[in-house]
Amino acid sequence: PMGRMGRPEDVADASFFLASSDASYINGSILYVDGGWTSFGDAGNASELYDECFAEAAG
Repeated sequence: PMGRMGRPEDVADASFFLASSDASYINGSILYVDGGWTSFGDAGNASELYDECFAEAAG
């Protein structure tokens, strides 16, 4: 994973891309905007890392 919490602009950037002509040939796909959590594997094991990232982001 990216090692940080996602920001609203991360999702907005992906949305703007998909709405743009640059994405005109993309269809039938799922674009995960999750900083790599989906690729990490077992989501149950990722929860500890998520908690660490959340605690760090909260200060």
